[in-house]
Parts: sequence; C-alpha cells; structure tokens
Amino acid sequence: MGALTPYGRDIALQSMFGSNHSDMWADPIYVGISSTDPTTTVTEPTDTAYARVAVANDDTEWSQPEGHTKTNLNDLLFPAAVNDWGTLAYVFLADGPTGTASLYASDTLTTPQTILAGDILQIPVGGLVVSV
Repeated sequence: MGALTPYGRDIALQSMFGSNHSDMWADPIYVGISSTDPTTTVTEPTDTAYARVAVANDDTEWSQPEGHTKTNLNDLLFPAAVNDWGTLAYVFLADGPTGTASLYASDTLTTPQTILAGDILQIPVGGLVVSV
C-alpha cells in the first residue's frame, strides 16, 4: 500500500488530536522539551520546577486539520525555571507526565532555546505543528 491520500492524512490527524481522538491516544497529551534527540534519549531539564505541559486532547487546544497538519490553539507555557535549564533543541509529545511515558512524536525547535533561571519557555499559538 502506498502513502495516505490527503483525506486519509486528515482523518489520521483527527483520530489522534482533538475531540474525536481515538481512545488509543492520551488525554491530556504532554509536551516536553529535551536537550538531546528524544528518539534516542530524552534529556529533560533537571530543575525541580520543570514539568511537561499537559494539553487537553480536544478541539479547544488543537486546530482542525489544515494542509494535513494540526497546531496548538493556545500558548503553551512551561513553569518558570528556578535554575538554568541549558540549551534545549527538541520538543516532544508523550502520553504521560514523567520519563516512563511513551513518546508519540518529536521534532527540533526552529531555534534552540537557552533557558536561564527565571525564564519561562513559551510555545506560541501555532508554534507546535503536527503533520502526517
């Protein structure tokens, strides 16, 4: 079987993200950040203030498919860093809030972010793009 058609890609996205998501997908979905490629090793900040951001898996948080992509509809704010987090180059989606969770997807940040004590990492509306 070849690749999904454009319609098939949109249906796949709808079954993963939004109010019509399949029961196989978590609700909420957790957004995390890593200094290393999460497909190999997840290296999240060790600061006690760090936590993955829980995002409801519904239509208030995820756009309708457009061009075979979905994006976040609200700013995603990580907690303020108490200690330096270093330079973070990757973002990932997981089914849980801790290191034992399974990863759904990952990507590089457009621009790696150096987070210092007091900084708040924000992924703006439309900044998290998921495509199939």
